[in-house]
Amino acid sequence: MALKFPPKRIVVAADTSSPAFSALEAAKILANRWHSKIEVVYAQDIPVNLMSWGVESDGEGIGEFAGQLNDLRRWREDRLALRMKDMPASRVKIRSVRGWPAKALAALAGPGRSDWVVTGTHGYSGLRRLALGSVSEAIVRAARVPVLTLRARRKPFKLSRILAPYNFKDYSRSALLYAARMARHVRSRLDILYVAPEGSSREEAAGELKVDLQKLLGRVGLTGYRALVLKGNPRREILQAGAGGDYDLIVVAAHRRWFWRDVILGSTAETILRHSPIPVLSIPSVERAMARRGEPVELLGTEE
Repeated sequence: MALKFPPKRIVVAADTSSPAFSALEAAKILANRWHSKIEVVYAQDIPVNLMSWGVESDGEGIGEFAGQLNDLRRWREDRLALRMKDMPASRVKIRSVRGWPAKALAALAGPGRSDWVVTGTHGYSGLRRLALGSVSEAIVRAARVPVLTLRARRKPFKLSRILAPYNFKDYSRSALLYAARMARHVRSRLDILYVAPEGSSREEAAGELKVDLQKLLGRVGLTGYRALVLKGNPRREILQAGAGGDYDLIVVAAHRRWFWRDVILGSTAETILRHSPIPVLSIPSVERAMARRGEPVELLGTEE
């Protein structure tokens, strides 16, 4: 699967929350840098049981409810349009899709639809995550293109310092190559972090890493990187490195595997997505979407 860089089509999963507005601002910075087009997508969830919302089952009640939903859609789209007014109109589309947000947005996260997806995340965990779910994680699971997730932030999004965890696996190599192409293109600093298992020799691990990286990164002509070797728990060490203030972005492999009919991410990638205080770029490791198939996405309203 050939992942495009720089991305020419960026889909932003947007509502009117603080993380979503941060995602919009980050997408605009990237689009201006790479002269990309932005598609801002708002997913409108329709309740299956209208009676639970106090909607009468007769035609008048349903019609009134549909009108209220359309008013809400237009209000959200207007707010999103205000956020995008500083972008050239020829490079911006604003649209709504109907359905469960994770499923509807995941349908747009594939080649031919987008090159990147940018989405905000609340970083929920524990009971709040079980109750509310995670749209951003669901998008990452299904996406066949890189997905940038970030929390609400006040500082402008930057790409000056990139951290790329690495573990010698094929999926990790693919993610690292993408990070290397990006670092070379934007002239950012790239640190490659390998967390050696307990009981291993840090010196031997550093030597093995050096040889592997020289061979791997020679493909993209990148020489200005720094290799770091730590020991301990990979999830803890990666999160601590990201929280230290030295990096703007973590690039991880969205290593996915089957679990019955569902898809789960590797534990390290999932933990980083949930808890990273800095933006995370997830690189897909499989060629086809692994989300469950559903009905085609229904577009609402007009494009701008």
